[in-house]
Amino acid sequence: MTSHSESVRIQSERMLVQSLVNESVPAFLGNAYRLHLEIAVGRSVADIVAVSAGRTSAMLRPLTITQSVALSHLRQRFSTRVDVLEKLCGEERYSFRLGALDPLYEMGLIRRGKGGSVSIASKSAASQMVVAFEAKMHRWTTALQQAASYTKFADLVYVVLPSEAAQIAIRHADKFFAHRVGLLVENRGVLHEAVGPSRIRQHSWQRDFVLSRLLSASAAPK
Repeated sequence: MTSHSESVRIQSERMLVQSLVNESVPAFLGNAYRLHLEIAVGRSVADIVAVSAGRTSAMLRPLTITQSVALSHLRQRFSTRVDVLEKLCGEERYSFRLGALDPLYEMGLIRRGKGGSVSIASKSAASQMVVAFEAKMHRWTTALQQAASYTKFADLVYVVLPSEAAQIAIRHADKFFAHRVGLLVENRGVLHEAVGPSRIRQHSWQRDFVLSRLLSASAAPK
């Protein structure tokens, strides 16, 4: 029997993304992921971002950029004085002591200590696997450039190309390796990994910023 993806030829990036969401990516990743479309990150928009179910996250609502930056610094340092954290984040003196970080305390993400110290309390973000996809019909160099920016928040990043366009990109696998981005070939609704991505373990503040939005959206009542 001919499947829907075989009977309908993909003719646009929009159709490609829809096919990926409906069939290809769930089959590739498994059912333990929730998919999100068109996630804005800086000046780029990731076509698809998949977040693993993982354990229940402490992130109950979206974080601001300031809160995300503060949390990112604490993940790197584990603990520091709150006045030092203000300087690291470029915030005015006393801003973190006058309520700016209250949501992080309330969600149990950070905690106060002795002598004005503040430390990371929950590593829940590290327990979530984030996979980002950038799909293009032809422009593999543009796709790779955009996908490379997703390494700031995602653990695994892929460019997805139809089989014909992918053949050219495969000849430049070294460029994908250099950016730690994988390449998936889409063929009749099935994804084949032509270049494996590198697991990203160091992220910017965008990790907490993006993840908090995706997790809170997943938890919101339908």
